[in-house]
Amino acid sequence: MAKGVKTGGRQKGTPNKFSGNVKDAVWETFNRMGGVDDMHSWARENRTEFYKIMSRLIPVEHSGEGGGPIKFELVAPWLRAAIQTRNQ
Repeated sequence: MAKGVKTGGRQKGTPNKFSGNVKDAVWETFNRMGGVDDMHSWARENRTEFYKIMSRLIPVEHSGEGGGPIKFELVAPWLRAAIQTRNQ
């Protein structure tokens, strides 16, 4: 078999049946437990926990100025001086 050549198994892009079944079961359970209305009530009583969950679900893009790379600069002058001295 040539390296990188797919010769069997699922077709590319076919979803995993197990993952799909678990996702469906989670949605069904969520709806049976009260759905959005129940979650809203829970979130009002448990704001910190809700925000922890929410912060993990919201996609965040990190980039520097103008969409470029992030630039890091040492803020502590004594540390910058120590590194410059060491590198000379």
